[in-house]
Amino acid sequence: MNEYLNRMMGQDKWHVGLVISIFFVLFFPSHILWTVTTILFIVYTLIYCFQNRSWHLNNGLALSMIVLYAIAVLSGLWAEERSLYTGAIRMKVILIAIPFCFMVLPRWSFVQFRWFSIALLMAVGLSALYVGIHYFQHQQEILTSISLGQTIPVPYKDHIRYAILLNFCLILALFHLDFYRKEDQTLPFLCWAGVSAALFFYIQFLAVKTGMILSILIFIIFISYKIIEKRLYLKGLLGLFFMLIVLYTSVHYLPTVKNKLSYFSWDIGKYKERNFKNYSDGERIESIMQGIEVIKKHYLLGVGEGQLVNYVSSIEHKAAKLPHNQFVVVWAQNGLLGLVCMLAVFIISFTSAYSTRNWLAGAYTLAMLVANMLEPMLETQLGLTLFIIPLLLLNSVDLYKKT
Repeated sequence: MNEYLNRMMGQDKWHVGLVISIFFVLFFPSHILWTVTTILFIVYTLIYCFQNRSWHLNNGLALSMIVLYAIAVLSGLWAEERSLYTGAIRMKVILIAIPFCFMVLPRWSFVQFRWFSIALLMAVGLSALYVGIHYFQHQQEILTSISLGQTIPVPYKDHIRYAILLNFCLILALFHLDFYRKEDQTLPFLCWAGVSAALFFYIQFLAVKTGMILSILIFIIFISYKIIEKRLYLKGLLGLFFMLIVLYTSVHYLPTVKNKLSYFSWDIGKYKERNFKNYSDGERIESIMQGIEVIKKHYLLGVGEGQLVNYVSSIEHKAAKLPHNQFVVVWAQNGLLGLVCMLAVFIISFTSAYSTRNWLAGAYTLAMLVANMLEPMLETQLGLTLFIIPLLLLNSVDLYKKT
């Protein structure tokens, strides 16, 4: 039995395969597949721990996520509706499970990271092919729906989380582009340059505002790192010029982006008239304002995990929507201590990225900081996965370990 287990753990192929599987099942609407793959990952981790007696409790980022979950659990002491509380706590249990796995399992090597990147990008490439075919088959219908505030249909549970996944893939592609540039391997460099350019353009094409903002941010971080840290002034400026060309082309010639920006301008105009019911951007702004109103009354302890939806929906003549800002949600539900723990996750991640000169982790941390200001990322299974795993992975991968 022990010999079989040792063979199974060889070179951590199961580790990489299970993480890839968790990302793959996010393309399917069923929550059962995600639950099964996550449980398998946890079981594998426990077996590995049993075999190797391996614990890496110095993983500050993983510990900070676990503490954030503990605060959410603690807030149940004053939660009014138990069913909402238990549902939220059960959904967020991966804030303990996944960080535990990354604390126990060994860091990935560059080879493992590369195969993970290729597998994930292949899945994303197939999804992009589907989106492109569907778009050209129903172009006029989709453009009309975009002008009315709808989105391009994507094979994912949520179009905003899909755009965030694409930005994670953009970071992976830019890393490999830079790696093969340093290795003077022209063909792989050109391939990854093409993938990076295609991803950046595809994100603009989808016209998801959160995704567009994050892609620009990631590109600027990558270029700034090359200019400041590596003194690649000419190549950095060329990269910046490429980004500006793509953005200019998108805004002026991509009908999806043009229609989205037109709707956004009209939507904001409606909000200024205090007419925000059933209008996407106006409702988002109002939802945040509602959350702030709840914070003013419960700023110290919060209203309890999972309870916020009842408080915002009780405000008359307002749009009943969970605040589109995770920091507002955490503060309103888990109190001031919850907000401090949430901020600690980002501070620790930034500190780790800076100390190791890991621009990938730094870029995704900043992207998540912005995303959490625009979305309640931790209030869905999908958002939690895209928040937790990439942050832990990019902060723990050993890019200098070749095997």
